Formats: sequence, structure tokens, C-alpha cells
Amino acid sequence: MGAGVGSVLSRHPHRALWVSTGAAAMTIAVIGLHLAVPVINQFPHTGYPWQAIAIDYFVAMGHRIYDGPYAFTWTPRWVYAVSAITPLIAPGAAATTVAAFWARREDQTTGSLLMAGGALTFIGFIAFASYVAIVTRNGVPV
Repeated sequence: MGAGVGSVLSRHPHRALWVSTGAAAMTIAVIGLHLAVPVINQFPHTGYPWQAIAIDYFVAMGHRIYDGPYAFTWTPRWVYAVSAITPLIAPGAAATTVAAFWARREDQTTGSLLMAGGALTFIGFIAFASYVAIVTRNGVPV
């Protein structure tokens, strides 16, 4: 399926630019929601900093993917709700990067910026997921 989409985008660089821009907007909206919900709920604070919130998003995402119950009763309930959209960051960033690769023929500057932004977002997502796996390998501190 990916090869078919890539083939279509390679023949239509203008549409690839729109696809890349849309994927980037979706990814930015998801990340923005991850940042807005804690602020709306009067977090973070010294007892629950941004790093702990981000780690809890990834741990809750893992529980959702494996259809396990969210057993961490010490975190706010909204963490589990927002973690439902956390997996959308990686494919959104990947779609941004791939479509921007083909969109560079239409607009070199915008395509290159979208490609760099998508790649950095994807790499950041994978790096932070790896960090969470290392930090929580001996369990989550209570």
C-alpha cells in the first residue's frame, strides 16, 4: 500500500505538498493537545512535572495498545484518555516526511522544511519512546 501511495505522490507533487502539510498539521494538533490538556487541568507542578507527564502518556499508550487496564491509580484520569491519540504522532510524522520528499519538486523550500520537521518529530518520538522503555524497565516508581 505504501508503494502505491508513494507512486501516486511521485506523479503529483502538488498533491504531495498538500498531503504533507495536512499530515504536519494533524501531528502538530496531536502534540498540541498533549500539551494543552495538562495546562487545562492545572498541571504540571513540582509534584508532577512535564517529564513525568510525558512518560505516563507513553506507558498508558502501551497499556492501550496491548488492551490492558490502566493500573496506575496515582496519575490523573486524563492521562489515559489523551494517551489514546499518542500513537498518531509517529505515522503523522512519517507521512509528513514521505509526502514532503515528493513535494520538493513543487516547492523546494516548503518541501525541505516539512521533510526536516517530520523527520525530526519521528526521530524524537522514537528516541523518547526508547528513553521511557529504559527508565521504566524496572517498573514505574510509585
